[in-house]
Amino acid sequence: MYKHYQEAILKYYEERKSKGDLSLNLQQPAPSKIRDECAQVYQSNPNRRDVSTFISFFEIKEGADILKVIERFDIDRFRPVVNYMKRVTAETEHKNLELLALLLNFPGRPFDKNKNYDVEASQDVRPPDPIPPPTNPITENPTSIQPLPQEPGHVFSIRVFIQRINEWLDKRKLQFRVGGIAALGLVTAIYLDNKGSSAYGNITPGNASCMIWTGDRFLQISCDSNVRKGIKVPLDKERLQNLFRITTPDTLKKEHIKN
Repeated sequence: MYKHYQEAILKYYEERKSKGDLSLNLQQPAPSKIRDECAQVYQSNPNRRDVSTFISFFEIKEGADILKVIERFDIDRFRPVVNYMKRVTAETEHKNLELLALLLNFPGRPFDKNKNYDVEASQDVRPPDPIPPPTNPITENPTSIQPLPQEPGHVFSIRVFIQRINEWLDKRKLQFRVGGIAALGLVTAIYLDNKGSSAYGNITPGNASCMIWTGDRFLQISCDSNVRKGIKVPLDKERLQNLFRITTPDTLKKEHIKN
């Protein structure tokens, strides 16, 4: 287990070095550079666990100034660390290994016998997952689109929709015709309004061969009648009996209107 921890730290160092992801002191290690790196890391406010690593390696006594101890430390004491980093030696003391893990900011430090460092060594620098291909790739010829099959149910729905549109149009035409008839009667009544004391003058039956529009229907009168309101027209029995002013258009049907 401890050998896995040693190898994991070395692999972590070598992979970061190949990517150029290390400081200059660690990229090309030398005893003096390792000492400079220790001073820089200590000045970056390390946590209590890392301070313990510094105290162990530099053999710092209680109350001593740790930074000054680091800066005055014998350079040759860093040579075993450099040799291990370069794989000149296969093993090194535990305090050297922990110092290297500290300088590299190795995520699995310090050593824990309950951890599987063989697995962590392969996961720490895992390459990114490949981008999956699109599920629906775009074709080179987007205009070649196949038409949707026309199922019987779809054709029936379209026919019903068209039939409803035609019914709506017929209803609109019917409303326009009824409105035109009502407007004609209204214009006639306004034009001939206020012409005498009687609404339609002195109307006498006589031979009753004429008729006049009263505003809501035709009234049969004598052609000799003195009409002050409305226009006399020749008698048309069909219009006299069937033509009325419509006040409720919603009750009309298509058969009530003739072209």
